[in-house]
Amino acid sequence: MPFGGPMADRLAIRELIETYSDAVCRRDMVAWGATWTDDAVWGSRDGALSGREAIVARCAKVLDGLGYIQFRALPGAIEVQGDTAQARTYVHTTRTTASGELQIFEATYLDTLRRTPDGWRFSGRDIDQPTLHRLATLD
Repeated sequence: MPFGGPMADRLAIRELIETYSDAVCRRDMVAWGATWTDDAVWGSRDGALSGREAIVARCAKVLDGLGYIQFRALPGAIEVQGDTAQARTYVHTTRTTASGELQIFEATYLDTLRRTPDGWRFSGRDIDQPTLHRLATLD
């Protein structure tokens, strides 16, 4: 999947990916939730979740169990076709658990996006190749 479609749309999608990442780092569930459509589906390691409300609740629960998080995302491809788009996003997360375990989580998201009256939003994110590295317990 190459980078294709109108440059303005691809830029807006890149900014959506960056907004998502920034909201995770700041633990801002309102801003993070706004990156999803109401009927979105999130395919995570724990199974698929449907609907923005369920997705936000699950993410908030995960973040509550972490002492620290730094979430980075890099788009590998964005293909826009009218009011829909497909993207491939690589993620790298450095985090600590509440007990102090240092972890690195890496994965690829296979994204579907839809243009809404409020701009581009994720209508689906399927996780591919998730890998969790447990490194050490910090004192």
